[in-house]
Amino acid sequence: MTLEELKKIVQDGESETLEFKETTGQIKKAFESLCGFLNHKGGTVIIGINAKGKILGQDVTDNTQQEIAREIAKLEPHPAINIHYVPVNPQKKVILLQVSTGEQVPYLYDGRAWQRDQSVTRRMIPITINILTNPF
Repeated sequence: MTLEELKKIVQDGESETLEFKETTGQIKKAFESLCGFLNHKGGTVIIGINAKGKILGQDVTDNTQQEIAREIAKLEPHPAINIHYVPVNPQKKVILLQVSTGEQVPYLYDGRAWQRDQSVTRRMIPITINILTNPF
């Protein structure tokens, strides 16, 4: 993905399938949203963009990548996640985490199920979990 393609994605702002996080300092919230996307229509979390859609980027080091890997390990069952690092400038990158609708709902992040409603991520209530687990 190029910076120009990223700008097109970001221009309409956050939505039911798109969430922005400014830095990996918000990684737990980012993965709650990713879990919500898995339990809904799929979606993309972009780290390195503020809530107003300004592309900031961030330093991406080996520690950053290890942190992302640790958070991925907290998702159950383990989903397929596409990760892209888009250079913003020579020092900074934007991190895209993309998932499709999960095939094994409900998905849990750190032991809790999350869902996406419009542009809001919230904890899934027990009755919804029960319906997803036992659809008949």
